[in-house]
Order: sequence, then structure tokens, then C-alpha cells
Amino acid sequence: MRRTALPWLVGCLTLTTAAWAQDAPPAGEGCQVKKEEVKTWTMDIEGKEYQVHPATPAYDGSTGLFHMPSAYTLPKGKVSVSLFRDNLDRDPKDVDISVHGLNVGFGATSKLEIFGSIGLQNRVDTDAIFQPGFVNDYPFAGTASSSPGWQTGFGDVKLGAKFKILDDYLGDGVGLAIRGYVKLPTADEEKGLGTGKFSGGADLVLSKSVNRVLDLHGMLGYQINSDPDNVDIGNAFKWGLGLNVPACRTIQLQADLTGSNYSGAAFVIKAPISPANPAAANAATNRIIAVHLSRLSMMSWFP
Repeated sequence: MRRTALPWLVGCLTLTTAAWAQDAPPAGEGCQVKKEEVKTWTMDIEGKEYQVHPATPAYDGSTGLFHMPSAYTLPKGKVSVSLFRDNLDRDPKDVDISVHGLNVGFGATSKLEIFGSIGLQNRVDTDAIFQPGFVNDYPFAGTASSSPGWQTGFGDVKLGAKFKILDDYLGDGVGLAIRGYVKLPTADEEKGLGTGKFSGGADLVLSKSVNRVLDLHGMLGYQINSDPDNVDIGNAFKWGLGLNVPACRTIQLQADLTGSNYSGAAFVIKAPISPANPAAANAATNRIIAVHLSRLSMMSWFP
């Protein structure tokens, strides 16, 4: 089973830091940048002047790309906010998913970032309800009495925290962070808008700046999903690769490639909801891949 995504960024307000803009930073504290070389703008943090490194929140609110985070975090006391629309197409059942959401990130310390997202409006349309199996994160899509047709309602709430261990913009060899998150089941599963159960996971994230021209990112993680009634959904081993270029300009091109390998899923809805064919449904356990291209860093907000 494959998935593709066509994301649409409505607006973004975010900030993170990059390199010193002072004459001679102490060894190990970062890269020297002359003011005439700054392509964005500068700001003061704890008495030191920095070149701003524009960034955008991922859909869950963590500083990153689209569906994957970066190893970087917001500076202490800084806030990122964005409105977004994420459109996904999934098989089996030809499920069209549209998420209109709001996300927020906050720099609790210089290393700790708190983030969250809300599905203000989720919409799901299932056209091939006769196909066996289901989409792991939307197992009840197509089971509503009004299907096929759009089901609309409030989405899930996601909350998390990311801790930055290393930062190559501040003199370390690479950027490294760990991240944990939970999903609160606020979406209506009877409409097929979610699982109706809790999920949670953790990621290890690696980032590397290449001469401040582009940033490369990689991620490995695992997500545990609670089973809804009458359905055995899978836990997910998750991975991601991405980049943003140019790294230190106000407008960036961003791209990421993410995947989820599910384990422990039957991909069959048990009776009395659906008499799906187990042999056919189990073919839906293949890798899921999403590709996202082109994103603009719109503007920054310094609260």
C-alpha cells in the first residue's frame, strides 16, 4: 500500500537560530558570520547576537519540514504558529483525507521545545468501500451509513516535546534531538475520522547543515497505537529523510520522504462491522511512503 500527499501551507510564524554574528566567538560555540553576509536578519538572545535561521513547524507543531521534525528547536521564549491543510490519498478503499489544522511550538528552554497540533476540521471520503482491509490510521473510513461521501468533524489533538542534544550551528558536529508525543483521540471514529484510541511514540532525529547552504535531516522512530473495538491496527516503525535549501534565507524549498512499516495489524475489521476478506486484506501491510515538495518560510514572529 502506498500513500501520497499534497500539502498546502496556509501561513507560518516561526523562528530558530543559526550562527553567531559576532567578531570572535569562543571555540565550540558556533560559526562566525559577518553582518554583511547575513541574508535574513539578526536578533539578540541572552546578550549575544545571532543570525536568524528561518524554519517552519511540521504539521504536528515541532520545528521541521512537513511530516518529519528536524533536530533544531525554537530559542527560549520564542513561539511558532501555523495554519495548514494536509491532503492525503490512501488505499485500500480509495480514501481521501483532508486535515485543516492549527499547530503551535514553544521554546521552553534553549534546548527543550513543547509543541502541539489540533485538527480543526477533518474530512474523509471513501470511494471504494467494497475493497477489503483498511487504512491503519483511519480503520473506520467508509463504514458510516452515509458512505461513500464526505464525513466531516473535529480531528485529533497531538502534544509532544523535543529535546535538543547537539546543535551543529552552535559548534557540534551534527544536530541531534529526541522527541516524544501522544495523540489524544478527539476525532469521531464513527465517521471514520480517527481510531478513537490513544497513540504515542518517540523519535531520534539527526540534522546536518552543509556550509549553511542546505540542511539535511533524518529520523527513526516507533509509534504504539491502541486498538479500537473490533479492529487490530498496527504499531508503526517510522523513518524520514528531508532537506531545506537555502538554509539561511527567508524563502526556502523544503522536501521530505517519510515511511511507516506496520506490525501486529490484522488489517481486517471484525464482524459485525464488516466481513472483510482476510487473505486480500493482509496484502495491505506493505510500506507506506509520503512525498512532500515545495514549502515557503512565510514570516517570523518575536513575542
